Amino acid sequence: MRVRVFASKIKRAVPLSFRVHVVAGFVPRRFWYGSEVRLSLWQGRVSSIGSRRKATWLAAVALEWWLAELTRRGGFPVRFTVVGLEALTEAVAHSGGVLLCGVHLPGMRVAMRGLIEHGVRASFIVTAEEHIAPEGEWLATGCTEGLYPVVQGPMALMQMRGRLQAGEVGALLMDRDPLGPFYPNGMRLVGRLGAQVVLVWAELEGGGVKVTCKRAPHPVPDTEDKVWENLAVLDEQRVRILADLEYPGIRSPA
Repeated sequence: MRVRVFASKIKRAVPLSFRVHVVAGFVPRRFWYGSEVRLSLWQGRVSSIGSRRKATWLAAVALEWWLAELTRRGGFPVRFTVVGLEALTEAVAHSGGVLLCGVHLPGMRVAMRGLIEHGVRASFIVTAEEHIAPEGEWLATGCTEGLYPVVQGPMALMQMRGRLQAGEVGALLMDRDPLGPFYPNGMRLVGRLGAQVVLVWAELEGGGVKVTCKRAPHPVPDTEDKVWENLAVLDEQRVRILADLEYPGIRSPA
């Protein structure tokens, strides 16, 4: 208990940006990712002594914070694998625009990095304003060049419409937080435009990140039933992945 209280006081007293600054100053850039994995595991364990379930989840969230802050300091290598890339490349060959639909999971910023390095770069991403770098871009983990941010709000769907009609590839997280409700309007827009949906998710695996692309059950979700059948696949995956991360209050799916 004393260790956890002490760690909590340190966390409040020392800003994340300063802690990352210290690490970046002493650790060679090529080791940034591996060192942050280890530091995040330590932070999760110390912050939740006595609760393995909470510790694993906090470690995953801490890793996202560390990596996002390090990315502001420049590019660095990240370990990842991409599965199912052909689902995305086939959709991109379609001329009507593509929307990558994911959910809030640790590793989604790495997912965008993995796709970029495999030659598939989204033109835009719908995101909250606080996730935009000072340079005005949304940065995938360890990348120096970002994506154009479409800021969440009343004008987001209008901007998405114009870009998808122009045949661009965009990205959107369909929920507001882990296990939160889905907001299907973006996918509904894809169906109305005749564009295509590709599902994408990320999971921490073996000290790296596994990125999965999957052809949606209904690539053109032009009915409400098709929209929710697509979302059901994302929901199944996020429940499975969050259970593996020991997300508090969730059990492994039967």
